[in-house]
Amino acid sequence: MSLVDDEVRNGSDDPSGPLPVPPDVVALLAGDDPEVLAGPAIDPDLTPTGGAPLTLGLDSAGLQTASPGEATEPPAAAGPPVDPRISARRRDVTVARNRKRLRLLAAVGSVLLAVGIGYGVTRSPLVAIDSIEVTGAERTDAEELEQVLGPVRGRSLVWLDIDGLERRLASLPWIKRASGTRSWPSGLLIDLGERRPVAVYGAEDGQWRVVDGDGRVVVESAGRPTGFPQIIGEQAAVERGQLAPDGVVVGAGVAALLPADLLTSLKTIRIDPVSGVVLELSPKGFVTIGTADDLRAKLLRMLTVLERCSAGSFDVLDVQVSPVTLSPITACPTLPRPAP
Repeated sequence: MSLVDDEVRNGSDDPSGPLPVPPDVVALLAGDDPEVLAGPAIDPDLTPTGGAPLTLGLDSAGLQTASPGEATEPPAAAGPPVDPRISARRRDVTVARNRKRLRLLAAVGSVLLAVGIGYGVTRSPLVAIDSIEVTGAERTDAEELEQVLGPVRGRSLVWLDIDGLERRLASLPWIKRASGTRSWPSGLLIDLGERRPVAVYGAEDGQWRVVDGDGRVVVESAGRPTGFPQIIGEQAAVERGQLAPDGVVVGAGVAALLPADLLTSLKTIRIDPVSGVVLELSPKGFVTIGTADDLRAKLLRMLTVLERCSAGSFDVLDVQVSPVTLSPITACPTLPRPAP
């Protein structure tokens, strides 16, 4: 036994002796290679051969072990088992939802297809306006009428703005009312109601204007048109299709309420600032109407007197109040006389 063995043995048996000598030192003193005895050195900063990370696992005893190249994951928690009926119900709901979506998409597609086809038909030449029939246009100027109706030809009958067309026609001087009707597949019917001329007035520009019962100017003429009473009052010159001055409008309203046979014996309708409306009859006689208030009742009184008395039998007839007054009082014996 060598001195080293004794040293080691003595050190290990004596608790109070020197500390135990490490095995590699003992091997070095004995002449052995400490590298062979100790095995390969392990550097804690290096990874195992092959570069695979060191992973842990469980051995057969349930202890955690490590193997290179395998990732360690915690075992998944096992959930409660799902009832097969619930799974089947979920599948049925999913299938029903998908079918509903498909039906909705099919319906939307059908509607869009129908709209597209319908729009194409409405723009096709099959419904393009190629004939326009007009009735009631006796005095309306043909060129003015064509200016309104010309742009309509060739347009789609489906998309035609009937209301707008009627308004444009009614803006023509002679037209009081216009009605349009579609005649499928490509026709248009236009019915016109024209204005009735009732009086004339001389304007300040030297021209004569013919007006209807609303006071709208329908004709401009260099000479005085015959067959109509003359309204004497304001003389402002206005264009065809526009309203005459206010005084002329009042006179035209009076003329429109008179029967046609009386218009022929009516010479003038004077709009006086003091007396109001005064009618001059032919061959003689004046009828004082006064203001335009209660106009129908006043004209009814006048017509009642004219049925009993001729227009040339009196000088002045005042119908502003009832009973009427007649001058001279003896001009019409059939009328009741006021008590003396």
